[in-house]
Amino acid sequence: MACIQKLREDLGLLDRLFPKEHERVRIMTSSLDEVCLRFVKPDGKYFDMSASIQENYPRVSPIWFSESEDPLVTSVLEELTENDSNPSILYQINHLVSRLCEFNQLTVPAELLQIIQENYPRVSPIWFSESEDPLVTSVLEELTENDSNPSILYQINHLVLRLCEFNQLTVPAELLQIVPNQEADEGNGSDEEIESENEDAEMSEYEDMMDDASAFEDGASGNSEKKHDEATPAATAVLNRVAQVQRQMHLRGAATGSISANDRLMKEIREIYRSDNHKNGVYSVELVKDNLYEWDVHLMKVDDDSALASDMKQLEREKKQNFLHFRFHFKDTFPFEPPFVHLISPTVQNGFVLSGGALCMELLTKQGWSSAYSVESLILQISATLVKGKARIAFDGKLE
Repeated sequence: MACIQKLREDLGLLDRLFPKEHERVRIMTSSLDEVCLRFVKPDGKYFDMSASIQENYPRVSPIWFSESEDPLVTSVLEELTENDSNPSILYQINHLVSRLCEFNQLTVPAELLQIIQENYPRVSPIWFSESEDPLVTSVLEELTENDSNPSILYQINHLVLRLCEFNQLTVPAELLQIVPNQEADEGNGSDEEIESENEDAEMSEYEDMMDDASAFEDGASGNSEKKHDEATPAATAVLNRVAQVQRQMHLRGAATGSISANDRLMKEIREIYRSDNHKNGVYSVELVKDNLYEWDVHLMKVDDDSALASDMKQLEREKKQNFLHFRFHFKDTFPFEPPFVHLISPTVQNGFVLSGGALCMELLTKQGWSSAYSVESLILQISATLVKGKARIAFDGKLE
């Protein structure tokens, strides 16, 4: 969904920069499937060229064609076909117009410069790779779908961190130099005052987290009269570990996340362990290395009448796995932005699951997300979406 929204924005920019009255470059028609461009020479002659946008754009470049037999047009279109290092429609039109102006000894339109200027850093770079490794695909899809910070420094930081994590490698020390200095300090207070205020706020936050965990533990051991307040020892242990980890990270000066995200995620954990769906084995949740911002979610039950439910029974018989394994990545902007969710195993086809395991759901976009949604409601919606999209497990790479 994020890819489609980005394409719409790019097409809107092209329509605005190059209307049909433009002296040199005119966008005659534009849609999610095709862009038709007209290049007008000073003598009034023109070349019409079209770009057919593929379903897997922006990982694959548009296919260019023209009815013109002019050798210059043919040459430039061949360049785009043979050198598809950047499949972005903006980049390709920039290259196309620049080369045609160069060949015809014409001044490049000033609007062409705005293509790049107006898209960075407000619009994220478009990442792509020739690698077919599913981990690489998954990380690049994260960057494509979660473009809250388009800075190239931030994106490279995220890219390397995730690849190191997936491959169980130590993060390069140089990476720590990328992110801390991206944003300048604001306000009139001194650095010492700001740092002191931040430390006080963070310490208060972690004390609150410890209090929450303790209160939850008390509720678990007490004789609560309300069913929804019941808690399991496992829930209490999780909350205590999270609070301890967060406190230790703070004391080491390595605290991550935000106060609002920490608070909301702790509440989500409490609600999940109180949930009937969790108790009845519909799904389970486990924090990755007690990291509050990364969850492993095992979806164990879907609609009994679905083909996916039948596949899951076969998966249990053949692979001894009775669940769909999802990884949830939360950002410090949660709950105001959705988590990134991707399916780790098994391999699933259809059901709005992309090749790298990422989920193509409007609910997981900024436009479709609401801070009112709970994590449990998201898990259940994912389950319903898989069934609605006729998801099937691919055993040994093939559908049964």
